[in-house]
Amino acid sequence: MVLFILPCDRKEERLISSVPYYIIVIGPAKQVSKFTKSFLSDAPANQVHFGLTVPISYSVLTKRNPKGIIWYSPEDSCCKSIVADMSGGPIEFEVGLKLSNLPSALKAHSIVAPLKVNASNASVSIIGGIKKIPDNDDSNLKGSSHTVRVRVSNLSKNSVIRCTLPPQNIPRWVSTLSLEDDNYPARQQPGTYKLSSIVSGIQEAYNASYPHGLPPVFSLTIQIEKD
Repeated sequence: MVLFILPCDRKEERLISSVPYYIIVIGPAKQVSKFTKSFLSDAPANQVHFGLTVPISYSVLTKRNPKGIIWYSPEDSCCKSIVADMSGGPIEFEVGLKLSNLPSALKAHSIVAPLKVNASNASVSIIGGIKKIPDNDDSNLKGSSHTVRVRVSNLSKNSVIRCTLPPQNIPRWVSTLSLEDDNYPARQQPGTYKLSSIVSGIQEAYNASYPHGLPPVFSLTIQIEKD
């Protein structure tokens, strides 16, 4: 299941400023995603998503500023498996991500939220987070829109790296539009009474339906074979 809340602006002649209102969509993730693409493609970026998991395309970019000796696994046709020579110490490589399927709010979330990463039989970390590829970058990035740099050390034997983007936190705009006093005419700034409590309650309800927590926005796995 997935839900998102979207504030829009509606003009009221009797008011100097606009009044916020919201669209709430609830349903299975695939149907909600299809609905929003069909009917809310130009929606503002101020959104909240709970329980949304989006499949993304990704590939290891072995020739983009690697550190150490790495190459594609001979059996890999999707650029998601590599062979690494660890004799010179830790290795670093970049992974290209195609994030065009993400709603705009989650694209922004992916830039600021730290990726969670773990690996079997190795120490692994993310360097610098997800970065957008400049529009004038004409290198071979396999259709990627963003990159992330991975560092691997202490590889004892073949390993699998798993990276996940954690669920979106409640963004700041929710508290900005949340009012503790519903005496609207007394305020210059428009808002919604107890909006923060409403959104927090919805988030808690969704958390309760996932015993292990909300699913990640996306995940990717990379196999590393030790040479």
